[in-house]
Amino acid sequence: MLSETFFVNFSQASFLFQKGLDSLDLLDRLSTNSVLRLSDKCIRTTIVTDEKAKIIDVLNVWKIDKNKLLLESNIENVKKLISWINKFTIEEDSRIQEQKNFFKVSIIGNDLNKLYKFIPSLKSTKKGNFIEVNMNSKRYLIGKHELFNGLDSIDFICLDGESSRNKLKKMILNIGISEKTKEDFELFRIKNLIPKSGNEIIDSYNPLDLGLERLIDFSKGCYVGQEVIARLDTYKKVQNIMHMIKVDDIDSNMRGTKITSSSGGYAIAISKKKFV
Repeated sequence: MLSETFFVNFSQASFLFQKGLDSLDLLDRLSTNSVLRLSDKCIRTTIVTDEKAKIIDVLNVWKIDKNKLLLESNIENVKKLISWINKFTIEEDSRIQEQKNFFKVSIIGNDLNKLYKFIPSLKSTKKGNFIEVNMNSKRYLIGKHELFNGLDSIDFICLDGESSRNKLKKMILNIGISEKTKEDFELFRIKNLIPKSGNEIIDSYNPLDLGLERLIDFSKGCYVGQEVIARLDTYKKVQNIMHMIKVDDIDSNMRGTKITSSSGGYAIAISKKKFV
């Protein structure tokens, strides 16, 4: 259980609408988690992989309704994601539309009573679901979800531009929840082994290298990269492991290790298992 509750501005979040009746079916054939039967107003995280099971993107899928998905990507990977989805869109009823003016803010921690008093309908919202809320004439999607390592989060998607994000941040501050700076959150992310796009979430690694098994449905139907992931898992052939180390312990003679992130004396390393 976390000892603090805070909010963070995810400035690198990037958003797409995927519209059309075949959107979920197409995305299900391109990613590791089962999204085909995702209900309206639900969120699920899935990983889009290439034929060699290398990561194209890890994204949150917000199902607005049967004709519209909101895909939450990252500025590091969004262009590649669009290109990959379009590559496999042949006769499917699926269209990608970039959204340049959406923003994401998340509350992380366990002390949420003040938030529930401020937004009463959120208390009864189950994890994996989201609600649509108007506050101070601004529109938001608010979901109970989680970070990529499984830590619970309350995610706000601000739908009316920077002004809606700025108003939200003021409202959260006014109920006594403080903001964690970009630098402080980077240290928190590293200590909690939360992979990040552009650092760990890149096409050099597969989901198992980053310990993202929880985002893979091993029982679902065929998707791009499935055979490789299944073989790596079944025969215990995963070559890499993601772990945290202290910067002072980094040795230039460390074999088979790449430092992908570092902050405040700590680092995320991805190492060849045979050298760990």
